[in-house]
Amino acid sequence: MERILSLSYNDLTLQLKTCLLYLSMYPEDYEVQMEDLVRRWIAERFVKVDGGKNLFDTGKGYFYELINRNMIQPTYINYDGQAMACRVHDMIRDLIISKALEENFITSSGHQTHSLVAQHKVRRLSIDYRGLENVKTVSSMVTAHVRTLGVFGCTGQVPPLSEFPALRMLALDRSEKLEIGYLKNITKLCLLRYLRIEGSCITELPEQIGDLQCLEMLDLHGTGIRELPTSIVQLLQLKLLLVDGAKLPHGIGNMQGIEELSCITVDDSTSINLLQELGGLTRMRILGLKLCMSAHKTSTRYVDKLVSSLGKLGSSQLERLSVKTDGRLIGIPFGSWSPPPRLLQELITSDLCLCQIPDWMASMASLTCLQIGVNRVTQETLLVLGGLPVLLSLTLNSSQNAEPKQRLVVSNNMFRCLKRFLLYCEVGLLTFEAGAMPKLKALEFQIVALEAKSACIAPDLGISNLCALSDLCLWIDCQGEKAEEGVHELESVIRIAASLLPNRPTPYFHRLY
Repeated sequence: MERILSLSYNDLTLQLKTCLLYLSMYPEDYEVQMEDLVRRWIAERFVKVDGGKNLFDTGKGYFYELINRNMIQPTYINYDGQAMACRVHDMIRDLIISKALEENFITSSGHQTHSLVAQHKVRRLSIDYRGLENVKTVSSMVTAHVRTLGVFGCTGQVPPLSEFPALRMLALDRSEKLEIGYLKNITKLCLLRYLRIEGSCITELPEQIGDLQCLEMLDLHGTGIRELPTSIVQLLQLKLLLVDGAKLPHGIGNMQGIEELSCITVDDSTSINLLQELGGLTRMRILGLKLCMSAHKTSTRYVDKLVSSLGKLGSSQLERLSVKTDGRLIGIPFGSWSPPPRLLQELITSDLCLCQIPDWMASMASLTCLQIGVNRVTQETLLVLGGLPVLLSLTLNSSQNAEPKQRLVVSNNMFRCLKRFLLYCEVGLLTFEAGAMPKLKALEFQIVALEAKSACIAPDLGISNLCALSDLCLWIDCQGEKAEEGVHELESVIRIAASLLPNRPTPYFHRLY
């Protein structure tokens, strides 16, 4: 078996071999997130630009090629059929750990059969403290040349950062016990270009973080940081900044290299000038915002400046936009977004409330994922969105239910590529004509039982026409003393229709009284 696996390994290109060996940095049975892994490959300079693609898309290509060659196992499949995470099989892991040791590529600890080996020059070091009381220390190891340090589950045993002066990459994963004091010397790591901290006890960064002039990626997901130091705007090489609702300081317009920024809080303390600076970051590909504004801050001038900045980003490189709130419905005039964001692939604004679908949305030729909230879902809503040529996932929220007797129809010329449809508002009736949504796999919506019972056409709501369906969830409004008697019949008809489909989905029914 080892010989067979070695043949598969030797058949890989040099870049794929390097990327595969890097997975030995992670502990056994660890679920590795695709996006995080690709970022690390990029920071390690393993990814070479291929044709007109950017580095991230090229790195994703490496990831999927390793899956296609069965070198890694996909563990989470997204709505578009692509894997978003992976694991490494034990036999493959043993092979790559062996290869990594032979080439002095990675030195790892924490696995029951692989302890730290004192190499003359350790280049990449991985330590797993999770659930282990006695991980071997690095006191006997030369760490002056360590370029990458990955620590899983930081404890008091983790070596101080002062022992790693040559670090380019530092990842502190699942380190809930990590204390702020451990980071006091981090600003002395002048060569650092990738920093990931995952620890809820970390609530602030050193003010001198701006001294890390080589830093390109800063991932603070999983920390308690809510305010970023003012010096962070001095990180002119920074391309990626990930936080959990932290606020930006003034001067972000200096960070012209930023390509991904998420999830940033915009609240009452956010100035109009800062929103204007945001619009100047024209290399932005991915943006995530959390709006926590009070009623007086949602005034026309303030909101218009936010939409204006989003419009500037949309006319540049913006591919993914997520705008969420703290639970309050906020009206944003996206209808004035001009010119349309021509490269946008994902738009998530389900917490917002749009009066109607903007006219420009019909021209979104690249949009694959859409989550929006509207005042009311109508047949016109479905007609506009049904014409989007490459839409794969659609989630519709509504602040108001449809007219009690309104019936929405999905015809055979709508949503030709859609794979997931979630409708979170009550409609009188939703039916699917023959040939509708030919690629739909997941469906969830809500109807009124009385309206379904009175429908003389398609008593199964046309579920039998959804030939690719594999997941079905239906919320049934049973209010009305005559509705109860028809609920059982409605559920039975839908079950029969689903059982005759090729994938034979099991419907899940939820009754609302």
